Amino acid sequence: SSHMSDVARLLLAARTTQQKITLIETLRVNLQLHPREQQDAYARDGLIPWLTTLLQTSNFDREQSVAIGLLGDLALFNDNTSSLIVNTPELIQLTRSLIVSHTNSIAVRHLSLRLLSILADNWTTHRNLSTFIPFLVKTVTEDTDPSTRVICVMFLGKFAYNHEMRETLIRENALDPLMEVSRCKNPNLVPVVASLAVANLADESYTMDRTIVSDLLHAFDLTLNAEPYPPGSRFFGTPWKIALGISNVCRNETNRSYCRELKLAPLLHKGLSIALETGDSRLIRYSLLSLWRLTDGADSREFNVFDYSRNEQFT
Repeated sequence: SSHMSDVARLLLAARTTQQKITLIETLRVNLQLHPREQQDAYARDGLIPWLTTLLQTSNFDREQSVAIGLLGDLALFNDNTSSLIVNTPELIQLTRSLIVSHTNSIAVRHLSLRLLSILADNWTTHRNLSTFIPFLVKTVTEDTDPSTRVICVMFLGKFAYNHEMRETLIRENALDPLMEVSRCKNPNLVPVVASLAVANLADESYTMDRTIVSDLLHAFDLTLNAEPYPPGSRFFGTPWKIALGISNVCRNETNRSYCRELKLAPLLHKGLSIALETGDSRLIRYSLLSLWRLTDGADSREFNVFDYSRNEQFT
């Protein structure tokens, strides 16, 4: 029909594997140039069902890789498109089989896990995606490939921020393997992500190693400066998420004393001033909560907590 968009026409016209791969690569470049508007437009043009059909019929690594990569780009930081993908049961089923199957290349497995992890940025997908938790726990515990483990740790970490997922994660024994990764000395496994997940899942009786608390505060500092953690990596944290983890760390008395020794209060002040400039209400909330717990009911004037709550931007 004359109402058909250019992209919808191109999807219909791509017949051979090579034409499909070339088209997908072109769409991926366009998405990187104008992410938000293109994501929604491509979803309207029927890209998700087209990619689903392609993945159902393809046994070709290269084709699967680019298709899954495109789905990840389509979902990135977009609650609308990520919901559409999660609500396509055949697609989630396909992704599951690509992850579990050992006939696929490691690249296809990684891209499939990356896709699911991107979808998990949207909390409304968590109920649907929670069926992957046993697989993630098993992989973090047993897999020998460090990069597969990292993706699974990050994926579990996203669930751990969502209080509604806490019981499920604990029931599926996610805490032990995450604690193990949080104590490991290999920066490539990004133990700080595991430490944050542990902080969000454990109760106040859990005392962290001082070195782990130190790493968390270092990660918070770098993240507030918009620098990657670990330094030189490609991992960029989200300040409010680290502040939430720190507020949970501060529920434990020994952890609080570590935080005082490691000078957490000035860091939280820095977080609050950034949060007030940017209007980040979650960073304000969790920084204040951390300060309040850090004072241990002591004289909070020392931290000027209430100066922040009187600020007209505070909501």
